[in-house]
Amino acid sequence: MSFDLGVWYMSVAMSQQQAAEYYQHIGSNWVVVERNPQFDSFLKDLTGQLPDLRSPSDPPISPDNVSPALLHTIDDLKALPPPTQAQLDSLQEKAPIPEGSPWADTISPSGTTIQLSIRWSFVEKTAPIVYRLAEQHGLTIFDPQSGTVTVPKSAAPKFDPALLKVHLSMRISGKPPALDVMFIMDGKPNLHTTFNSRSEAHEQARKLAAEHHLHFYEVVDPQCLSQAMRLVTLQPGSKDYPPMPPDIKGIIVKRLVLPGVND
Repeated sequence: MSFDLGVWYMSVAMSQQQAAEYYQHIGSNWVVVERNPQFDSFLKDLTGQLPDLRSPSDPPISPDNVSPALLHTIDDLKALPPPTQAQLDSLQEKAPIPEGSPWADTISPSGTTIQLSIRWSFVEKTAPIVYRLAEQHGLTIFDPQSGTVTVPKSAAPKFDPALLKVHLSMRISGKPPALDVMFIMDGKPNLHTTFNSRSEAHEQARKLAAEHHLHFYEVVDPQCLSQAMRLVTLQPGSKDYPPMPPDIKGIIVKRLVLPGVND
């Protein structure tokens, strides 16, 4: 549970409804592949001021990486063996996570987009920094709690609906090492083949998206974590509802549920 914000580069303005739709797809079933230097500069400044929730010994996550939630399934989690002593020793040798990190989850950008989850006790200090940096670098910011969208002054006033049109869709079924994958381009089959892993399938999707100069591609993969998970709305006063600062009221809070794991 956290206070969430979506930040992304978009050359045109977005309405509240358009921003909400775009935010809903980020990290769930759309993979943004387009890169932009303004977003990269924002990401550098953000992590410079607000340390990530991972060890400094680990390499930073690249915006070209696919979210692990799109690469793994619930069965993958259940099949994980217990850590070996060597793995535990390796973790002990890493530099500790920076104290005072405001994030409730690791920073995981995708192309020119990122979803930020802020710990409730850090919202008052962290959110203004995110808004300031987004404005400084000309980025759009969306608050899913209130449904408000803030567009940069540099954005063109008229939104292009074609930016949210799905041109490339990757549909995955079966299990590794024989994943059945169909690529659909503008409603027509483009390629139907098998892959050993989801990583290989996403590599092919990224290649096709680059060839056709696409902003993103869609993923239809009901077994992957991002599409198997569901959000449960929590009511104020319920036992799982988090404590709020006195001046924050009426916020909609949702809890992530993995079927068969924490439901």
